[in-house]
Amino acid sequence: MQDLYRAAHDPVIHCRMDFSDRLDVTALIRAVDLSIHAVPQIACRFDPLSHSWRSCGLSAKEMLQVVAGQNVPAVPDSMLLSPVDFERGPQLRLFVAHRVTGDSLCVIMSHLVADGVGFKQYLYLLADLYSRCAQDPEYAEKPEAGDRGLGQLLKGYSLQEKLSVLLTPVKPFKEDPAMFLPLTGDQDRSFVVVCRLEREQFDRVRAFGRDSGASVNDLLMTSFVRTLYARTGCRKIALPCPVDVRRFLKDPEGCGICNLSSSYVCRAEIREGEPFEKTLRGVSAQMSAQKGSLACVKALVLLDTLSHALPYPIFRRSFYRFFTIPVISYTNLGVLDEKRLRFHGTEVENVSFATAVKSVPYFQVSVSTWKGCCTLSSSLHGTPADQELITGFLEDMKQGLLSAADKDEGRH
Repeated sequence: MQDLYRAAHDPVIHCRMDFSDRLDVTALIRAVDLSIHAVPQIACRFDPLSHSWRSCGLSAKEMLQVVAGQNVPAVPDSMLLSPVDFERGPQLRLFVAHRVTGDSLCVIMSHLVADGVGFKQYLYLLADLYSRCAQDPEYAEKPEAGDRGLGQLLKGYSLQEKLSVLLTPVKPFKEDPAMFLPLTGDQDRSFVVVCRLEREQFDRVRAFGRDSGASVNDLLMTSFVRTLYARTGCRKIALPCPVDVRRFLKDPEGCGICNLSSSYVCRAEIREGEPFEKTLRGVSAQMSAQKGSLACVKALVLLDTLSHALPYPIFRRSFYRFFTIPVISYTNLGVLDEKRLRFHGTEVENVSFATAVKSVPYFQVSVSTWKGCCTLSSSLHGTPADQELITGFLEDMKQGLLSAADKDEGRH
């Protein structure tokens, strides 16, 4: 599915970590080398004709590049947004940049290998292996690879439960072109825009969520749809939101690092002058209802069934008849666990993510949380004017959240 989504974007997930000190590059290379045993696909090329993985014959050392001989004051977007050559491999690239105050590590992974949750799992694995290798130069214990298949999704389910999944009604997804942003696009230029809610600001937003009985994700999606309405004037907005379906697994411990996500769809109809709280109630009610539904699992089961029933060239041609690539989308990578993202000998001071670099008209906002701070980001092949527009969009999302939180605080 991610391979077929390449018509809309580069299916790559990017992470930048800033450290308080220098990394042990030798330990990092050994950690990457050991991690290949848990996720052998990162050292492979993808063959789209046979729809299979083939070893690309590269070692961990060849996946990592050190920007040496200089103290770079900032890590450029070109490094963070470095592409992956899916057909030639590898599916993982790492860059270590020596800044004045410490190192930065950019980890870039093909979305064909893992979704956001799987990528976080890989980062935790990498941190753990790095710490072991830094403490013990002889450490060589190989981590095990888990189950990557969709078959595990219904493993352990009764026949009645499987039928309930297949019979779950699914409402067709349709976007109104009026909600698309006026972006120009430039395939020769890529950028990432980042906007942060600092800890104190995000604490206020979370307090507002608790008072409203809404999740933080509900708040973020509400701010997204309201900003989209303000920018385009489109009242009816359909916004897909990825959902991690690992929570439906009967045996989650056996799950490997993989793609195992589907989507909910939030449909909002906004009225002129409608307060934030009203939009939030509608979004929250929809998301609560969908969390109790197996409709998101059905889409994956059908995809798996079709991919096995049809020869791959026919499946590839048929894909777009059954599945729609959303033009406007939102993804929440969730909270990064500080206790699991520890690299021995140096502290991770800051983490930021960038998801797929979109091509116009496609647009996505990504969210992640680290040490109580919430980061909004968006990546695009676009012009300086596009970058300015998206910068304003994310800032409007932030201000919408803070204004709603401040009004709620004022009432108390």
